[in-house]
Amino acid sequence: MRKTFAGVFGMALAALLIVGTPAVAHADEPEPGVAAEAGGLSDRLDELAAAPETLDAGSQAVSEQLGLAGEGVGSLQLDEGRVAVSVFYATQPGASDFAALAALGEVVASSSEFRRATAYIAPGRLSEVAALPGVSSVTEALASGTSGSAGVASGLPSVSAGPSCRTVEANALAPLRADLAGALHGVDGSGVTIGIISDSFSTSADSPTTPEQDVAAGLLPGPGNPCGHETPVSVLAQRPGGSDEARAMAQVVHSIAPGATLLISTDGVDDLAFSQNITALAAAGATVIVDDIYSFTEPWFQQGPVGVAIERAVAQGVTYLSSAGNYNNIGQEGHLSAGYSLNGWDTDAYRPTDCPAPVLAALGDGVYDCMDFARPVSDGGSGVADPSAHLGLGATDDPVTWALQWAEPYNAAKGTFTLVATAPDGTVSVLDRGNPPMPVTAGGYRPEVDGVYEFSIVRDLTAGPSAAITPALKWIWAFHDDILVAEYFGTTAHDRVGASITGHTGLPSVISVAAVPASDTAAVETFSSPGPVRLFFDYDPAVSPDPQPFPAPVTVAKPDVASVDGIHTDFFSSKHPVREGVWAFFGTSAAAPSAAAVIALGKQYAPSATPDELRSALLGTARPVQSASPLISATDSAGSGLIDAAAFLAALPAPSPTPSPVPVPAADGSPQLAATGPEPLGVLAPWALVALLVGAAGVWIRRIRPAARRSAARR
Repeated sequence: MRKTFAGVFGMALAALLIVGTPAVAHADEPEPGVAAEAGGLSDRLDELAAAPETLDAGSQAVSEQLGLAGEGVGSLQLDEGRVAVSVFYATQPGASDFAALAALGEVVASSSEFRRATAYIAPGRLSEVAALPGVSSVTEALASGTSGSAGVASGLPSVSAGPSCRTVEANALAPLRADLAGALHGVDGSGVTIGIISDSFSTSADSPTTPEQDVAAGLLPGPGNPCGHETPVSVLAQRPGGSDEARAMAQVVHSIAPGATLLISTDGVDDLAFSQNITALAAAGATVIVDDIYSFTEPWFQQGPVGVAIERAVAQGVTYLSSAGNYNNIGQEGHLSAGYSLNGWDTDAYRPTDCPAPVLAALGDGVYDCMDFARPVSDGGSGVADPSAHLGLGATDDPVTWALQWAEPYNAAKGTFTLVATAPDGTVSVLDRGNPPMPVTAGGYRPEVDGVYEFSIVRDLTAGPSAAITPALKWIWAFHDDILVAEYFGTTAHDRVGASITGHTGLPSVISVAAVPASDTAAVETFSSPGPVRLFFDYDPAVSPDPQPFPAPVTVAKPDVASVDGIHTDFFSSKHPVREGVWAFFGTSAAAPSAAAVIALGKQYAPSATPDELRSALLGTARPVQSASPLISATDSAGSGLIDAAAFLAALPAPSPTPSPVPVPAADGSPQLAATGPEPLGVLAPWALVALLVGAAGVWIRRIRPAARRSAARR
């Protein structure tokens, strides 16, 4: 369908571009003296408070009714007739404030330092929460997502496990050269504790295996593991009804660093709960932590509670890794935007122009203008304004999550921005209205037919001059391969299209991991989210309770490195079967734990290495890899390149030599050597020799054979 549909897209888009922008109605000037309506419930929570019986319809129906994705990332989180909310305070709350909130619902996380609380509240009590002293706003806590179950299963090798204590082959070892690293240095992750954060470990009702069966198969550590790794996985927290993606990540780690101790947690209801779970993992002894969490409402232009918790963990010696995300969309062939990354539009500053008349009519009473998407004259543009951006989208069965954020401090925003969609048939939908003091708006939208859709970013000026701000903006979709054509693409001096890494994985303290298929490591997966990331505010509540602007925006190169996905498990994911009882785990959710396992090998080899030293060695020894498209830079797509575990360990500080044994007198007075453990073997153990031979063969295949072929071609 897509190939024949490409021509329709081309004609429709060309027609729109030839006709030009719709007629616009001029927005009135802001009325001076109109006070901003700050604080209180978000618009969606207002709806629930006014009609609490709405919740009886169930999570999916209520989410869609409120303009959200029905399930998964960006949906409402409900529990026993209550909705999950994030509560923000204008000033630092104390124990009495949290007690007052607890009297109205269940508080699951709270922090005086962050001026935040997370709670489940019945709709009939939401207004009471908003009226509590010191509360500045109450917003719905939208569900986060994970970065797994992506990719295409074609070309997967059907390899048998062979003679092994595992029932499923560890197919990530060779492409990462982790087998060679283990053979050369005798490391398997022993003595290192890895914390894994995802949705759940053992709550899925659909999994074909249980954790106990995974242990018996040699794929997880625990009592009865046939490979001798009997330290059980410890679960600190998990999400009810999850997909057990944390267990899949644990299988990935165990296939590369089987000696490592594993801890499992989840992110929780919102980013405040997430931050507290990170702190709990570090307190439990994790020195490597990896997550695959992607949230569309976590701050994009500053770090939030998650970033602060990560910074503090890193300062304590923890190396933190995160999946880059699976939200890259590459333009379809046959169009000007072909080969470009089309998700993730951002601009240096809002440029106002008049809104199309249908958009103003849909917005109703108020004072509004629209973002001018046209290239400014200073960038070579024509000077003709364009109040909408056109995207060619494929129809979807369910609403797709989107988010728009602007560069104002969290919990102190004055501006209000809204996303408005115009469908191919002219139907206009106001997708969500921003709710100051939060600089974020998010929701769900379902393209019902294949076609060209127009999107307008609207600035609400009704509150008066205080709302007439022109911040940087960023807009991202959760589409997987469904953005096919874009009117605007590439990079100009002021606008950039393509970067879809956001939130904590875009912070300098985090190693952000892109995905490369284990079966063919030549190029990055097309879905793997590219960077870079821009930060506008510094936030450390220990220094200031409010985010502080940087002197100039800080650009952070992301992702940092690439690792492999398509890693074999015995249950995850059903989308990608390899053979009977074996599935391939695709996505940056698989790449991130494979990178964390390599870090564990390095941590065992050089226990005194700092997070900075581990990071520097990992990135400095990565092998070049191609980007997902020639029109996306390799740096933005893969960072430093594909991890090379053997080179990584070789670049680390050599471990301190074991002190020479000192003679001690025996009972009879004759000199003897002190006991220092087992005598060293005179030859390599058989497994080590095999690994060395495999590694050497891999080097020949990757380097010598292609060179020979090139030489033959020249002859």
